[in-house]
Amino acid sequence: QIEGTNFKCLSVTSDKLYRWGHTTCSLHSVPGFPSRSLLSFGGYGGSLRQGRQNDLVLLTLDDSVVQSIDAENPPTPRMGHTASLVGSKMVVTGGREDPSKPLGDVCVLMLDKMQWQYPQMEGVFFPPRYFYLLSIVYNMNQKNL
Repeated sequence: QIEGTNFKCLSVTSDKLYRWGHTTCSLHSVPGFPSRSLLSFGGYGGSLRQGRQNDLVLLTLDDSVVQSIDAENPPTPRMGHTASLVGSKMVVTGGREDPSKPLGDVCVLMLDKMQWQYPQMEGVFFPPRYFYLLSIVYNMNQKNL
């Protein structure tokens, strides 16, 4: 046990969470969302169909509620991608559409508008890849990210 922590297993029954190869971000600092909530994107499996997904699932920890969340213009269904929270944006990179089609795109979910955007990348870009790790590193003194 880590000092100062309190781990608790939730009893959540929802086939929306039966998936793998997905990503999950904590929304603890995002306005408009419960402070103790998690947002999952994509993966393989799910309740609507077996296969790669491009849906969003919100888990609210305080009441163990699981719900699907709609967003405009979703990206290609995928698994094995990364997702990182940057301010009020969830940035998704890469993954794979099928075993022979790795993805090298960057998709940004604007959480305040629940709308996906696809920035045009210049210079260094993300080559197609899947099942990898991406970490956000920034200067804590920098005001704008």
